[in-house]
Parts: sequence; structure tokens; C-alpha cells
Amino acid sequence: MRPSMKATAILVVILAGWAGAGNGVNVTASAQSPLSPSPPPRTAPPLPGAGSDASGAYIGDVLYVHLGDQRPASGAATSVRGAALYSLSPGDATWTTVWTGSAARGAVLVGDGRDLYRVGGAAAAGTSPARSDLERWSWTDGQWVGLTPMPDGRTDHAAVVAGREIWVIGGWDPAVHTDDLRAIFRAPTVPPEDWRDDVLVADLDADPVSWTVIEDVSLRLHSLAAALHGGAIWVAGGMTPAGPGLEVYRLDPRARTLAPGPVPPTRSAVGGVGLGMAATGGALYASNLNQLFRLDPDERAWRALAYDVSPTRVYNELVGGPGTLHIVGGASGRRTHAVVDRVEVASLRPSDVVEVPRRPEEMAADRPVLAGEQRWPGFRGPAYGHSQAFDLPLVWSDERNLAWRYPIGGYGQSSPVVWDGTVFVTAIDGPLRETQMVDAVDLETGALLWRHALPSTHPVEVTDVVARGSPTPWVDAERVYYLFESGDLGALDHAGEPVWSRSLKADYGEIEGYGLGSSLAANAETLFVLAGHEGPSYLLAVDKATGKTRWKADHRRADRPLRSSWTTPIVVPSDAGELVVVSITGMLDAHDAESGERVWWLDGLSGNRIPSPVLAGRRLVVPAMDSRSNLALSVEHRGRLLDEHVFWRGRYATTSMSSPVATGEAVYFTNSRGVLRSLDLGSGESRWATRLASVTSATPIVNGDRLYVFGADGTTSVFAVDAAEPIELARNTLRVSERVYGVAAVDGALLFRTGRELIRIGHGSTGGTQR
Repeated sequence: MRPSMKATAILVVILAGWAGAGNGVNVTASAQSPLSPSPPPRTAPPLPGAGSDASGAYIGDVLYVHLGDQRPASGAATSVRGAALYSLSPGDATWTTVWTGSAARGAVLVGDGRDLYRVGGAAAAGTSPARSDLERWSWTDGQWVGLTPMPDGRTDHAAVVAGREIWVIGGWDPAVHTDDLRAIFRAPTVPPEDWRDDVLVADLDADPVSWTVIEDVSLRLHSLAAALHGGAIWVAGGMTPAGPGLEVYRLDPRARTLAPGPVPPTRSAVGGVGLGMAATGGALYASNLNQLFRLDPDERAWRALAYDVSPTRVYNELVGGPGTLHIVGGASGRRTHAVVDRVEVASLRPSDVVEVPRRPEEMAADRPVLAGEQRWPGFRGPAYGHSQAFDLPLVWSDERNLAWRYPIGGYGQSSPVVWDGTVFVTAIDGPLRETQMVDAVDLETGALLWRHALPSTHPVEVTDVVARGSPTPWVDAERVYYLFESGDLGALDHAGEPVWSRSLKADYGEIEGYGLGSSLAANAETLFVLAGHEGPSYLLAVDKATGKTRWKADHRRADRPLRSSWTTPIVVPSDAGELVVVSITGMLDAHDAESGERVWWLDGLSGNRIPSPVLAGRRLVVPAMDSRSNLALSVEHRGRLLDEHVFWRGRYATTSMSSPVATGEAVYFTNSRGVLRSLDLGSGESRWATRLASVTSATPIVNGDRLYVFGADGTTSVFAVDAAEPIELARNTLRVSERVYGVAAVDGALLFRTGRELIRIGHGSTGGTQR
């Protein structure tokens, strides 16, 4: 059992992490439509309250969970609701509240199969000392009954029942208990007297209960985990005197000796702080952030498992039960969680993710002939992330092949677009997003050619949950077209002079929620605009020359309008003419590009609100954050999609912010855990998966025989295309102060767009010029 100090760890949200693994599943016609997602893994209901210091124990087949510093389950409230004890019996749809009381942050719940015990803890905040309490739950009176207290108070410790003894390991008694979450991951200066580096043992058969101090065993750790496995107490964590770390020990309760153990291959920057540990079915498991591990039977190494802990969260508690694991609570970003995962251990298998991709023995000298590319007209360029550009560099850094850096006058999340030597980029500025701008930048020099600024017709306070210059513009030979999350849509000529403008808010009603995040798409004469927001959503076809509406298609389910989608429409050829395909909140729609008629549709999807579909020949690949909704299908159809039009479903590939890219043989997904996975385009089976140096936001680019994968932190890996294994040709690091949101590739130039900067990479440049 492992308790912990409350922590939401702001840096958790930027860490690379974990991905599911495995093969795709071919779909054949059957009584059950493959379009209806298979039932999700059985999960427990969420807790009534959220917490990042959960601990749990089984009594019989009933699971008990204790929260020492409970928060409202709705989100990031700071008010303390105190401690609580909950129970869940098999078949229960909700948790039962057994008890509530005053806060006891970091208290540990353990069970001996008959009784529940609560050990230690601390007040929620302030200078109150940590508690030395040992309490037993009275089934008769419905309250905690005090037993002999520990020799000293402690919190953020670990506790384990071994036979008729309770072993208490590590912890501390900080001078001040604080809600400053960032402070938890700083290297603290802890006075020696604040550490609880001893091991205590309570004899439950003694009357009264007696405590023994194991003086020969010493561990200066808090925010650690422990579990009984193979006759030994395994300890892992946590916060050390030097800061976050990951140490694993095997404590022999008979010999009362301590030995180092193997360390799980976690990639967490917070080490083992908040790690969970549990034993069940003769195996030992550990959880950390979004990863799940199992100790090998010979106890020499840990294996990463193909399970995705979602949402990513530190300080999740791992509880072992009959054939199951429960992953309880935790914290991420600025919120604590009430979510509880129920995992059948028989379903767990080793991950196929390659942690370190193979490096080639030598670089390939001969490359395929490329046609050249001087234009990148919109999101993902002219061909869904493919570029025929000459002379793209393979390697670069801040000192090599960096041409220039252009500081954008505001903040934006869109990609750059390029037309014949001019780069266009959009941004917003001001605390209310009140200023919107389009910059034209010289591709060769990085100099600003002109800027067009316009006021927002829908000012909204800038926060982390609103779009900020998110839609990517579109450019053609005559005009550059812009769209902002406010619903302001317009066109400029190549000199920056306005051609037309309009407000979708004025035309069709308020833009609600996050704002518009979809990028523009187009064919020769028409712009296609997806307005997917918290209000009624629609697809709009707009005349490029005049800005007038050609047609409008409202997106609805049978019972309500569809909302909140930030995917980008794609224009695809079909036997019946051009189609505009839109993936939006549970559905995929195809409309006739000329008339707006709904030609075919697919429902029953989930997790398809952000990544956009990709066309590979005549095959459409639909990505999603839910692996059950990753599909490949034909574009030739009318009406509701039937079974025979689905080629495969890639169950273990997911994607998040970035969209997939397809080649002749494979389709590549990058997920929210920083894993790149290659699926066979024909079958959907997994070819390989490898862990990237960073999570991604930008969609990868294929350039001939190279796949460029852009990390959000400025790290770019270049892989060999269509290889049978992950072969990393190069890994490049670029200093960036903001997340890399978008990219473009034209002859001799890779363009990176961060929140506040536009960067060009090109052969022969040294150091770059700040413009």
C-alpha cells in the first residue's frame, strides 16, 4: 500500500509516457457490426471524491479505499473535504460511503483479511505534526478505534501487513504541510529530524499492540510504495534527500535485512514519486504515471505491460485483488482524479514498444527521386503530410543548419503555410484574444513582409482551455485565407490587402466553449470550414473569391446536434465526384463537395474529436484517441456505412494531437504517451512500435524514404520509411521556448512553428538569425 502527499505535479502533463501495444484486428462481416466499438474493458465506477493520496485493501471480495485529503471529483477545487472510507462490492454500480471525517493526508489503509487498519497521516495544511495513530475499523460501531500509537508521527510512508504484523516504512514529518504542488518535486532541504528513516513493526497479536523499531534497516524515502510478494516486502520510490528518485529494495521480514532490487524502466521525470505497487496472483506489479509493470518470475527485471493508464496521473494507488488490479485516483495537470481502473491481470501482456530504436550502421547515400515542393498550402500540406521537397536536412541543431528564427508578434497553435517563397502564419494577442493577425514572412531571410491585424468579434479571456490562434490558414495563387477560433473568416491578397471578411458568429450564432480549432480545407473554388464547438456545429462551403456561402450542412445525431470537434475536413476523390469528409464527435460524414449533400456516414465512433483522417490511395484511415475507433474504410459508398466497407480496425494504435501519415505500406500513429506505431496499411496489424524522445503535437512528414517525427519539445527523430523495424536515422534537438505546434516542408526548408516563434531549418546555415 502506498500513500502520498497530495500532488498534481504541473510537469506531469508534459512528460512522455506509455502506450498500448499489440496487433490490429481484421474485421469480417458478422452479426455484430465492426462499426460498433467492442465493449470497453470493465472498469470500476469513479469514487465519490477525488484524491491523490488513496490507499486500499480487500476484505474478502470487498474493496475498501481510503482518501486522506479528499477533493471534489468535479475538478481543481482547492477546498478540503476531509478524509473518507469507501467500499465496493462485486457487482456494485456505485461506491458506498462507509465513513467520513477530518483530513489525514498520507494516511495508509491496510487489511489483514479480517480487519482494516489506518496508519499515520497529517493535517491538510499548516504546522500540525504528523499523526502517530494506529487505528482499527470497528465494524460494530462504524468508527476508527485507537490502538497503541507509533513511536513517532509520519506521513507519506508505506505500510504492509505481513502475517500478524504491520510493517511501516519510511515517510517524514515535514515542518510545514503545504498545498504548493510545485514544491513537491523540488529537491527539498529536509532537516534530519524530519525524516522517518526507520522501519516500525506492530505486533497485532500483542495486547496491547506493541511496536518494534528495526534499527538495522534505514530508508530515507517518502512518497513511496510497498507490497508483500514472495515472502518479502518490496519497497519502491520516491522522494529522496536529493529530490525525486526511483529506488527499489527487497526487505526480508524474517532476516530483517534490506537488499537492492531491479528498477522498473519508467521514463517519468519524477522518478518513483507517487509510484503504486501491489501483488496479486503470484505476481508483483507497479504503476507510475501512465505505465504498468510486472516483475519477472526470477525477480531480476521488470517488464512494461501493454496497458495504458489513462488519464496520465501521478500518485495513483495500485490495489491487488482476486485476479484484478485497481488503479485508484491520482493527479495530473491542475486536478485530482476520482477515476478507478479495474484491470483483469489475465489480460495483461508484455508491451511490444521498442524503447531504443535501432540506429543504422551507415547512412543511406542514395535517395529516391523527388519532384520538388515550393508550396505548402494548408494543414498537412498538399498531400496529407507528404512532401516532395528537395534537399531537406537530415541533421540539425542550434549551431548547424539553422537558418533563422522569426519572433511572431503574438501566440498561435496553427501550422505555417507557404506559397512561392512566402510563409504565412497566424496568431492572436491580448488577454482577451482581442487582436488577431496574419504575418507574411520571407522564406529566404525570415524578414517580416507585412502584417494584417484585425479585431476579434468574439473576445474571450485567454486560459489553458481556450484555442489561441489554432486554425491553420489556406493559401493559393491569388489569396491567403484565414480563420480564427472567434469565427472570423476572411481572405487577403498576397500583398496583405483585404479581399473579403465575415463573422460566423454574426451569421450563425455564438461560438461557444473552446472556440473553433479546425483548420481550413479547400478545392479549386471553395473553402471548407468545420465549425465544431459547444454550440450547434456545422460544415460550411464558402466561395473563395467572394466569401459567400455556397452551402451549409448542420451536423446532428438523431437526438441532438454534434459539438466540439477540432479535426480538419479533407477533400477526397470518388467515383461520384469530390467528397468532403469530416470526422466529428462520434461520427464520420462525407458530403458532396459541390452540393453539400450527405453521401455516406459512419456513427458509433469515440475519441475522434482532434486527429484528422488521412487518404491513402482509395483507402481512408480514420484516427482516434480510442483505439477501438481507428478504422480503415473505402470512400466509395452511399448511405450508412456497412460492415463490408471496413477493412480493419487497429485496436492498439491511438493518436492524440497529431494526425497519422500513410505511405504505400504503412500508416504511422503517434500517441499521447510519446510512442510511434507503424501499422500495416493493408491489414491494420502492428508492424512495430517505438518510444520517442518527446510527445508530439505536429503531424509527421514523409519525405521520400524518410519519416520526420516532430516532438513538442523541439526534438525531431527521422526514421526510415516502410522499414520492418524502427530504424532511427537521426535525432535532432532544437532549443524552443514553447511547444512545437505545426510544421511545413518545401525545397531546402523545414519550418517549425512554436507558440511564439517561426523557425527555418536548411542546409548550410550556422546558428540562425534572430529577426
